[in-house]
Amino acid sequence: MNIQRRVLLKLFPTFFVPGLVSCAWTESNRKEYLEGLHRYRSYEEEVSSFMISKDSLNLVVITSSYHYIFEIPEKLALVTESDVRPKLTQGYSEFSVDDLDRMSGTITLYFVPRSTEEEKQGKKFGLYRVGSRPRLERSYRLVGKRYRASDIQLTAEQQLNNSFRIKIREPNPKFKESGRNSSRAQMSPIEQAANGLLLLVGLPLLIFTLSAHCMSNDDECLR
Repeated sequence: MNIQRRVLLKLFPTFFVPGLVSCAWTESNRKEYLEGLHRYRSYEEEVSSFMISKDSLNLVVITSSYHYIFEIPEKLALVTESDVRPKLTQGYSEFSVDDLDRMSGTITLYFVPRSTEEEKQGKKFGLYRVGSRPRLERSYRLVGKRYRASDIQLTAEQQLNNSFRIKIREPNPKFKESGRNSSRAQMSPIEQAANGLLLLVGLPLLIFTLSAHCMSNDDECLR
């Protein structure tokens, strides 16, 4: 009996420790394991500043984590310099980032003309009606790159009166086949002069104001 007891005591860790380890793993790693099954993930960023370069070639979205720098399509540049710009609302689709931090996405500019003259102005810059909607609109595809936020301090004049959020889809660094390091994005080329002015490759960045911003799935964007 004593011999059998000693054998059971020796085997006890073998029988039960794996079970305890398995339970501990399930509690602490289950969520991370499940997240690693998906090749992509999405996150949202709160946009504190939305700017345009003085030469109207680049659109810059500034958040606390990243700076998103896009090339401005020629037709979009015309609208940004037009008289209808203050009337425009901007709607966003989900943006996508690849393994090299290259970005793409779609924005839609629209407004509801209050007069025949406003409608003529909108159509002059390529905005048009879609179906029975009362608004004039146009979508533009943006391409650019994501950078790690540099150490800048936005002045009150450089910030939006009302911040808004954008949704971004990126490769999941926890995905088992991904060799991606989420912190490898290059540092932002945006610099700040002594007087607080933000510069992109030496060119001043100007606040880009529209009447409103919204996600493409918001009610306002769908009207």
